[in-house]
Amino acid sequence: MTRRLVSRRGLGLLLVLAVLAVGVSAAAGAARIAWHVRNDTTLSADEALAADLLVAAEAPIRDWLARRSALVVLPPDAGSPRVGVVGVSLIVGERECRVEATAFDQCGLVPLSATLGALRSALPADVLRMASAVGSAASGAPGLDLFATVTTGSRRTFPVTGASDLSAVGELIATHNPHREGARPTLNVNTAPMPLVQAVYDGRQLAGVEQIVTARQAGKAASPGSRTQPPSSGVADDAFPVPVAASTAWAIRLDVEAGRIRRSWWCVYVDRGGSWELVQRLAIDE
Repeated sequence: MTRRLVSRRGLGLLLVLAVLAVGVSAAAGAARIAWHVRNDTTLSADEALAADLLVAAEAPIRDWLARRSALVVLPPDAGSPRVGVVGVSLIVGERECRVEATAFDQCGLVPLSATLGALRSALPADVLRMASAVGSAASGAPGLDLFATVTTGSRRTFPVTGASDLSAVGELIATHNPHREGARPTLNVNTAPMPLVQAVYDGRQLAGVEQIVTARQAGKAASPGSRTQPPSSGVADDAFPVPVAASTAWAIRLDVEAGRIRRSWWCVYVDRGGSWELVQRLAIDE
């Protein structure tokens, strides 16, 4: 401890002597050095605080998943299955901080596997090309970051917080639906955009879309219903997601600001039979 204090004091004395010896220009240089030292210290403290806030945000996210996610009902005109989870501004010490989390229902988007077949018409042509490139190279549930390697033009990979961002791949395609190998993809009729619900119901020859619209307009959960007539010959039900009333996988975009530091993460949680497990975490650097 004593050695460190002496070292710091010695460095300070050397800087003072240098200023006295070479004049004003050296004084300006020393001032710049001192500013950078303080600036680096502040940034380091901001980094540490941002890391702490990322960890602290885990508790309200898990609470929302456990108690609220199954109750989400979006209006029928919702463009995507996004839900605000956390949005808070606070002062920590003298630093202005912000924590924001937005959830994206993986069961309210087009499953990646379905983009190569039954639901091709539900996506723009450039997104289909990207999905084909990623789907052929990935096994299991790929990370959304794989799309960054094939994204072109103004197309974003990760959706932003705030208003719906249908230019982002992550607001159109689900990487974790299904989240378990060998399971069937599902479609949450209470969160998915109605054009997607209609496409799935048409493909599976199901009735009840009108009832879903009516329920969602009233803010009430809709039931997927059951088939009212036998399927026509040649219709492959297996090609389309299974309609459900709640979801088993959510992606969360988590944004943290601490002073001059901003960090963003894409976190995927899946329901393991009553407990939510974080199965993927990606840093967002867009």
